[in-house]
Parts: sequence; C-alpha cells; structure tokens
Amino acid sequence: MTTGFVNDGPVRFETSESFQAQCRELRAQVRLQFSAQLASAGFFRRLMIRYQMHRAFQRAVADISPSSQALWLAETNVINKRKLPTEKCGSKTSDCTRGSV
Repeated sequence: MTTGFVNDGPVRFETSESFQAQCRELRAQVRLQFSAQLASAGFFRRLMIRYQMHRAFQRAVADISPSSQALWLAETNVINKRKLPTEKCGSKTSDCTRGSV
C-alpha cells in the first residue's frame, strides 16, 4: 500500500460513514432548534423558516468540512506497472537504445 494524492478526496469524505453520521446529527439539531417556530408559523413564514433551517445546516456542514483548497491523501493499492529491463543493453537479443530505460 502506498500513500498518494487522490482526485476524489471530497467525494470520499462526503460518502464516509463518520461524515454522514455527523450530518444526521446536525440535521436533527437544526430541526430541534427551529421546531417551536415551525409549529406556530403560517404558510409563508414556514417557507422562510425552512430556508433559515437550510442555511443553518449548510453553515454547520461548512464548519466541519475541510477547505476546498485541501489536498487529499489516501492509501492506494497500486502496483508499479513499469517493466524493468531484464537484459543489459548491448546484448545480441536486446533492442535497447542509448538513453532508454
């Protein structure tokens, strides 16, 4: 296993079980925070409160998420596919050229 940079780091983070659990907990906290206001609100006020809930949730998720500029490392199971020469250059059966690997 080798460690290297990955392109899909944000996707891996957002689909991880720990992040999903934190999002569920945050969503429950936001619902609890706004539940009293929702219970007594009319239709248009309810729409405004739903938007406020959405924004509160998005801010909370942004607080626990890494920056968009973050570099992502992961352990990968990569096998080096580069073939090493088995014969020395200059042998009769070799097609090695000067400077090639």
